[in-house]
Amino acid sequence: MKVKYIGHSSFAVFMDEINILFDYYKGELPRFEEDKPLVVFVSHRHYDHFTRKIFNLADEVKNICYVISDDIPTDSRMRNLKDKVIMLSANCDRLIKIGDIELYIHTYESTDEGLAFIADVCKKRLYHAGDLNYWYWEGEPYPWNEDQEKNYMSGLNLMKELTKKDGKAIDAAFIPLDNRQEDNAYLGIEYFIKFVGAKHIFPMHFNGSYDITDKLKQRLLQNKMTDNVVKIEREGEEFTL
Repeated sequence: MKVKYIGHSSFAVFMDEINILFDYYKGELPRFEEDKPLVVFVSHRHYDHFTRKIFNLADEVKNICYVISDDIPTDSRMRNLKDKVIMLSANCDRLIKIGDIELYIHTYESTDEGLAFIADVCKKRLYHAGDLNYWYWEGEPYPWNEDQEKNYMSGLNLMKELTKKDGKAIDAAFIPLDNRQEDNAYLGIEYFIKFVGAKHIFPMHFNGSYDITDKLKQRLLQNKMTDNVVKIEREGEEFTL
């Protein structure tokens, strides 16, 4: 399995049987094989996670499926692709078939807007958080930040129950590490590592602040926490897992 960082919160995942694209809104798209199935995930409607340009991929890839949060308004292009577009709400499980490939998708309610996804496909488990994160902001009232922790933990507990129930670990997790939160930016990933965990964790949503990953790794070392965080250094970088 290969992972390519496109930019911001967007990643492409390449497997022998299928390709996957998460939360694309800008940057250089990989060239997806015409004959290999492609699943395009959209976590929510925010401009930095979604562009309607993704629907042009249906002109290039024969076997394509869009898995989209139901907070995104439907337009004529989506209606024309009706058999290729699946709208999902929070806290649902859905089996999707694309060609001979089966994906089992679990959705989680975001602490901001839209969804987070766990996708089981081809013996791999992928987690894309969208904007599900511990959004602790200095200056916000205490009840706001308290609710953020409570709601984030609610999602993590559901993921923990899933992994415990079926014994399948998350192979690759894509999680916000937003530099605008300053010292609180690390909370989301730290909580995730403590309560869920993954074999590989890819930070995202860091607004070009690539050095923030080094600071996270230092904190994990100081706190004697498992460090499975992948250091991303540029857009277009590829990783083999």
